[in-house]
This record gives sequence, structure tokens and C-alpha cells, in this order.
Amino acid sequence: MASGLRVVLIDHDPRVKRLFEKAITPPEFELRSFEDPFAALIELNTLDPDVVLCAERLPGVRAADLVRGVRAGGRFPNLAFIVLANDPLTRREVELVLGLRDTCLVKPVPVPTLLQRLRSVARHARAEVPQPHTLSGQTDRPGLLGLLKLCEDARLTGRFRVDTRLEQLWVDYLAGMPVSSGAVPERNDRDPLERLLSADGGRYVFEPRRVQGGGQGSGPKGAFATAGGGAAGRFSLIEKESRRYQVYTEAFHAPNLAVVTVVAVSGQGLRKIETVWPHPMKRNADAEAVREQVDRQHASVLSMVEDGGFVPPGQRKIWDVAGGGVEGSVLVWVMALLRDVVEVRLGLVPTTGLLRQSRRELMASHPSLAGFSVDHGGHIDVVLPKESTRTTLSGIRLPRGTVEGVAAWATVFRSEAALLLGPPRLPSVRKATRIMADELERVGFYAALEEERVRA
Repeated sequence: MASGLRVVLIDHDPRVKRLFEKAITPPEFELRSFEDPFAALIELNTLDPDVVLCAERLPGVRAADLVRGVRAGGRFPNLAFIVLANDPLTRREVELVLGLRDTCLVKPVPVPTLLQRLRSVARHARAEVPQPHTLSGQTDRPGLLGLLKLCEDARLTGRFRVDTRLEQLWVDYLAGMPVSSGAVPERNDRDPLERLLSADGGRYVFEPRRVQGGGQGSGPKGAFATAGGGAAGRFSLIEKESRRYQVYTEAFHAPNLAVVTVVAVSGQGLRKIETVWPHPMKRNADAEAVREQVDRQHASVLSMVEDGGFVPPGQRKIWDVAGGGVEGSVLVWVMALLRDVVEVRLGLVPTTGLLRQSRRELMASHPSLAGFSVDHGGHIDVVLPKESTRTTLSGIRLPRGTVEGVAAWATVFRSEAALLLGPPRLPSVRKATRIMADELERVGFYAALEEERVRA
């Protein structure tokens, strides 16, 4: 049975919200309503709506700017907008940014008129959207890695499957983000993503289909860049473990150029990360380099937040190591930073498979690595073992040897990724983690890394 028209309602007026929720009902429609326009934008990728129904004036943004922003992203070419304006003058202003499939109605809007318009959108959607076609063919091992990367870069939604001589492997993508995977036959000793890495190729099929977003691995929620020119800066909100993190990156002169990222939660500053140029910004090339550094640094810190790298004091996980304690999040950062370097070239699915595979290979010699997990989105987290004991310092203390274990994990992961990628050469572990070099030096990570390099 065909699903109903997917409608996202954005209106902070509770009376309008209640009225439309009673009128726009299943099975003809699937409605999700929001009062906060930014919360709605965060969920657009997951909801994949057919139409956005919104008020002209919303908290913090106007409908015209909302339409421009979504259209500029290019991810929703078939999305229709129905804007509810307060008067005819406002309607004429809004219509300047609307497309052929969009419309603007003046309040009050009778429910039958609104439903008629929604049904018209549904008819056009069914007429214009072609039936999905599966893509298939034969591929070898390098081609398989390239196809996995293509699914991410093209932000595809559906199932990618490859049939080898011995097994069938698949990955489900939602807007380019892997959310689940599987294999036939199933095996307990190796993860499906690891098995994809070792597959020599076979017949592949990509089938567009509706995919449900996972609870984990769906990436940071709600990162957006400041629009227009002017000073380079980015601001993001991330919901994680019932806390809302604010991440802000800005470039300024002090007196040399600096790019600073501040992470806060509930108004409490957690950390400031700073990159300083050895000279003031003078040339156009400098301005472009600044924008690139802002984007790169902001994305890196967002990844750290998503991976649990910033936790408010009193809730931090402390690892029991020789010479004192070290925050578990510091060691998570190491692998998260390395993951980001590899993912840019290899893609998320192979990178996640490599993270899992290299960790599994080292578990016998470094059992402390059982304290980590890697989800489908490549996010690395701390897993508390049952035998962990509680302390008054942090509430949690975990096994010894973790610094050495992560040093070995980082070394093996980078080496295996370099073999897959070839030239140009990947940056060293030390260079990839220089953003937090002081803390890693203090906890003995670089000393453990050097010992691992000598043994290798």
C-alpha cells in the first residue's frame, strides 16, 4: 500500500497547530509538526517530506529565508512549500521566492482549501517523480570501495547489496549516511562491514527504498553555517544524551589571525580550541584558507562532541592508568580524528569497517579495547564493562593499559587504511591529533605511540 503524503508543519501558534493536526490525518497524510523551525530543519533529512507547511513569521527566521536556505542546499529538489501569510502584502513578498510547485495562502485558511491544496501537491508528486530504478553490475574490489563512497557522496537513500561467490552483503543508506548493515549467511566472528572490506567484488545492486534512521550513527544533528559574507563563523546545536551542546567557531585578529571553537552546554563553557596563524590575514588567499580552516575545525569538533568527547564535569569517565587518571573522552578523540582523515578519502562504510576490524585484531593483546564501541556512523564511544568499579572522583574507573591499547589501535588502523588508499601518504597519528597534543603528551599517549612504532 502506498504511504500518505509526508507533511511537515512548522507553526508556533498552538491553535493553528491543533487545528491542522486534527485535519491532516492518516492514511491520506503523514504529519510531523514543529514549533521550532530550526528543529524542523534538523529533521528534514530523516523525514524526507513531500511538502512543508509553515507560517510566514517563525521564531528566529522568516519563511522566505527558510525557503531560500532549503532550496540552496539542493537536497530536496521536489519539495513543495505552502506558506501561510498574515496579509496580501506579505503574500506578494513571499511569492517572490516561491517556485512553480509552491503556494502562499492568506490567513485564515479554511481547512477544505488547505486539504485541496495538499491533494494537488500529492497529484503532482505522483505524476512527476519517476519510479525508482535499481542500478546493478559487476565490480572488483577497488570498484566496490568506490561504489560505497559514491553512495555517501551522492547522498543516496536505499540498500546497496553485493553478491560474492560465498556470501551476500548489504548496507542501508539514509541520505548518504549508513544506518544498518547485514550479511547472509550471518557470522558471529566478523562484522558485515569488515567482510565488505575483504570482499573481492561480485555483482552489486543499489535499490532505492524507504529507510528508517537509526538511533545512532545518524551524524551530528543540526549543523549549519552562517549565511552570506562577512566574518567567517559557524554555529551548531547538537542533542546528545539529553543535553544540548552549543558549538561556535569564529575567526578574528588577536593580533594575528586565530580560529577559535567554543563548546558549551546549558550555558557552561566546556572547552576552547584555538588555531593561530603566524601573521595577520592580508590576502584573498588568506581569506579562503580561513574559511576552509573554520569549516574543517568546526566539523572536527562536532565529531568530537558526537563521539562523547565533551562531557560536563562530574560526569566524565576516568580511565585508570599508570601515573593517574585520564579522561576516556581524550582517547576517543584520537580515533575520531584519525577516522575523519581516512573517511574523506575512503568513505564512511569502509572506514567504519576498518575501525572495527583493527580493534578486533588487537583485542587479544589489548583487552582494554573492549571498553570501546564503533556504531554504523563510525562514532566511537566508551562502553562500561560490568567489572568497572566506582570512585568518588568521577563515578567510574576503567581498566589499566588503555592508553597503550589505543596507541596500538591508532597505529594499526592508520597502517591498514594507508594500504587500501595508496598515495598520497596519510598524515602521521601525531600530526592528525595535533589539535589536542598537549593533553595526549600529558597522559603518555605519544610515548606509548613511539613504543608501538619501535615494536612494529
